Amino acid sequence: MMRVLSCAWDKSLKQFMIYRATGWLTFLLAIIFYAIEYVTGYVYFSSNTSVNGWDRTDYLVLVTGVSVMVSAYNFIFILGHEELSELIVDGGLDSLLLKPLDPYWSVMLVGFDMPSLIELVVTTAVFIYLLQNYTLGRL
Repeated sequence: MMRVLSCAWDKSLKQFMIYRATGWLTFLLAIIFYAIEYVTGYVYFSSNTSVNGWDRTDYLVLVTGVSVMVSAYNFIFILGHEELSELIVDGGLDSLLLKPLDPYWSVMLVGFDMPSLIELVVTTAVFIYLLQNYTLGRL
């Protein structure tokens, strides 16, 4: 299994280096959308300290946590989903199901999305920063 992960990692790095501009543009757009969500929280809470029981920190932790989860999901699974769609359309799914490796993992580990990894690192750093001063309120 480690060899499969190593091969998927190598392939993903090579693919990212081939399409560097697309990868960096994808990362840049993801960070821009995250920044828009972040700034939106400041706009929502600019005049009030609380909106329907939520304060600015609650909103920012929620938005950042969702961004971490989405980027982790995209990093691991998005290329596999694209590959699975192509296999279904092209009729190659039958031959995949006959391989000795578990078909789910052989499709999902076709590669990793490197721009999502960079986004994951950035949003995780922001998430950890926000959680350092966050106290869990009433549920």
